[in-house]
Amino acid sequence: MVLGINLTDEQVIVKASNNDQVKSYPLIINKLHDNSFEIGQRAYEQSLNNNGILIDKLIYKSIKAKEVLIDNVNYLTYYLFEIFFKNLFLEYGNVEFVCVTVDDNNPILFKDLDKALYHVLDSRDKYVISTNSDSFIKYSSQLVVNKDINKKQSIGLIDFIDKSLVYYEINFRSFEGYKKEFIEVKLVKNSPIPLDLLHENNGIRIIDGILVEFAKKMTQNKDYAYFLISGYGFSNQDSYRDFINYICSLGCPVLKEENLFSLGAEITALDSFNGVIDSNYYYITDNRTSFSITISDGTSKTQRKICDFGSPWFSTKINFQIIVYNTNELVFTIDKYNGSTFDKTILLNNDFVIRKNKTTKLEVKIDFLQSNSFDITVKDVGFGEFYEAIETAKTTKNIDL
Repeated sequence: MVLGINLTDEQVIVKASNNDQVKSYPLIINKLHDNSFEIGQRAYEQSLNNNGILIDKLIYKSIKAKEVLIDNVNYLTYYLFEIFFKNLFLEYGNVEFVCVTVDDNNPILFKDLDKALYHVLDSRDKYVISTNSDSFIKYSSQLVVNKDINKKQSIGLIDFIDKSLVYYEINFRSFEGYKKEFIEVKLVKNSPIPLDLLHENNGIRIIDGILVEFAKKMTQNKDYAYFLISGYGFSNQDSYRDFINYICSLGCPVLKEENLFSLGAEITALDSFNGVIDSNYYYITDNRTSFSITISDGTSKTQRKICDFGSPWFSTKINFQIIVYNTNELVFTIDKYNGSTFDKTILLNNDFVIRKNKTTKLEVKIDFLQSNSFDITVKDVGFGEFYEAIETAKTTKNIDL
């Protein structure tokens, strides 16, 4: 069983590989009076019977690094995610692979989800954590396969979920010197929509006006091959006629798929589970690097690429050893996908000893903090039986792009 899961602070939307149906669950946990836990609709029903304490807004709590106090016990947010996933997966039997997609690439949230999934599935080879931008690409791949798409056009999407609007835009780009094409996803988030207006006179008309204003701002002077709308905010699209009429006036096919991101996550999960790799494109999203990194020392002409375009920043681990000689510096050449190139030089401090005969071995480790920020750590690791590692020979530099 392979699962694609789209997490929002209101709902968990699941697409299983053995079923055409998509299921949704409230992102709610209930700690019952007997200290067991229920999730989703059952958790809510138990609370109506005055049984237990409800916990919601887990994504918000994670991003804010909040602990949750329940019956005088503090719970870390990752543990609450773990409880939710453990109970959720029981409904699907033998879960072999999972892709969880979210609309925020916050590193704290990613770490909480990673801990939770690891504890439930026992292996990082059984899941990936992604963002909706990646899921949008995967879903849209069905539109471009075997179809003559003008790649000078964009693919647009407006998602209406959790009281917010998000605009996504796929663009295809080619740059001289690169064998692969680039697929870039841009996104713009709108300020929250006051859904309380739905209970007031003319509330729907006001929200319709907000949708039209946002759509016009995002789509002005754009040429689209396709345009999509998604999210349960559009479950009753007839309420927003002015918005629908405007989108349909863009001169391209308009598609509606409320569960687009869970479907894209399922495709991602199936590809990962089956070892399918898209070798034709670099993906440039909020989940991936928009640059490549090549390392060389200060005197050698030998270069080594250590990070390619479109690497998932959270799951990419870079840790290797390099031998340097006649120099106390390492040069990291960073190529951005728009064609610009620049060097970042790390000077080794006085605790490093540059030995003769190519016997200075260094360990280089890169830790991504976000898609455009990372730490580079360099330390001496000695040289076999001949030289012991120098513990104080260590330096770290942060690079923000």
